[in-house]
Amino acid sequence: MLRQARLAEKVGLDSFWIAERHFAEDGYAAAVIPICAAVLGATERLIAGTSVAIASFYNPVRLAEDAIAADLLSGGRFVLGLGTGYRPEEFAGLDVAPETDEARLDEVAEILEKAFTGMPFSHHGRFYDIPELQITPAPFTAGGPPIMLAGDGVIDRDAERAAQRGKRYMIDPSLPLDEVSRLVALF
Repeated sequence: MLRQARLAEKVGLDSFWIAERHFAEDGYAAAVIPICAAVLGATERLIAGTSVAIASFYNPVRLAEDAIAADLLSGGRFVLGLGTGYRPEEFAGLDVAPETDEARLDEVAEILEKAFTGMPFSHHGRFYDIPELQITPAPFTAGGPPIMLAGDGVIDRDAERAAQRGKRYMIDPSLPLDEVSRLVALF
C-alpha cells in the first residue's frame, strides 16, 4: 500500500483512500487511520483519507484524537471520511446493534465537530455521554481535519445529511452517472 501511495504521488494523483472492513480477507483494512498516517508519512503532498471509517465502531473522543494526530503529522493532508456499515459480522464482532448505525453516525459527526474546535466541550446524547473536556493538541487545520460523509448507495438521506452538516459528500462510484448527478444536485 505504501508503494502504491508513493507511485500515486509520483504520477500526479492527488489523493489516496483507505476503506475500512473487519474480519475479512479481501484487502480492506481494519485500522484505517494508522494506515492513513503511514501513507501520509511516506508521501509529501498526497492527501490520504478514510473511505470510509465506520462511525459506529469508534469511541468518538478517541476518533477525534486520532484524526487530529493525522492532521497534525501530515500538515493538514488528512480527510476523515465517515459512513455506516453493512456487514452483519462486523456489527456482531464489534458488539454494535446494526439498527443504531445511522443514529450513531449522526451523533459521532456532531461530537467531532465540537472536538475539532480546539475548545472545551461536552456532549450528552443517546449513545455517548462526554463530560467537559478539551482535545489537545488542537488540530493543524482550522476546524479540524475535513469530514466527508459517505453515501450508502442510492439514498437521498445521505446527500441531505452531508449538505445539512456542511460536509463533503462521497458518492458510491459504482452508481450510474444519472443517479450520481441526481444525488449531487440534491446535495
